[in-house]
Amino acid sequence: MGDLSAMVTGLMTVTVGGSSKQRDQVAIKAVHDEHLISYLRSLGFDPDGKRLASCKFCGSDVTLKNLAAIFPQSGSIKAVCDQADCLMEIQELLREGTIKL
Repeated sequence: MGDLSAMVTGLMTVTVGGSSKQRDQVAIKAVHDEHLISYLRSLGFDPDGKRLASCKFCGSDVTLKNLAAIFPQSGSIKAVCDQADCLMEIQELLREGTIKL
């Protein structure tokens, strides 16, 4: 499976928040496509199945096609789908510093 830190291929800086006064720069870790399946398996997800998990925010199925983010929270790994409302929710948690990606 390899070293997990080797699968995380870089850092990306994103801007989160609403108005220009509320925007913050946040560094997040990124995994290259070629390592994604191995990385997901190492975290306990089954990328060969129809779904990876339920979205932390809306409860819909998260698949490889709509996976937007994964992050640790309360001792487990959470998944987030790519629906706009869910992306706004994760941005809020990042802005507040509640989670780190």
